Amino acid sequence: MKLFAINDYEVWMGPSKEAVLEGLKSEYVELEDLVFEDGVKELSDEALDRLMFNDSDDRDYTGFHHWQCECGAMADARCRWNGQAYEHPHPYPVGHVLMKNIHRRPFREELARLVASGAGVQMFSSTEY
Repeated sequence: MKLFAINDYEVWMGPSKEAVLEGLKSEYVELEDLVFEDGVKELSDEALDRLMFNDSDDRDYTGFHHWQCECGAMADARCRWNGQAYEHPHPYPVGHVLMKNIHRRPFREELARLVASGAGVQMFSSTEY
């Protein structure tokens, strides 16, 4: 499966451009104003690693409920914010461990998750909702 940008705000997944266009036709009546003038564009490997998928409607990414440590603990008042992520305190000699935002991941990671679940041609992400 690959990811294809169909316009400035919508990305679809599918095995080929043709399969994505067929999927689009089943969802939308008119494709003319929906798709880029020069057609559907496959996302580059660089874009798959750079673009982030967010599965939460909460835009406040600093909320404790978004962050989890590798030990399984969720962020709480004992954690410190370093300007980009929370750090979870662990006993010496480990010290503070960088926590991961469980609602954000690279497009590549989310695509792999969906492929493993058996997902087919479908909308992958949208900036409009």
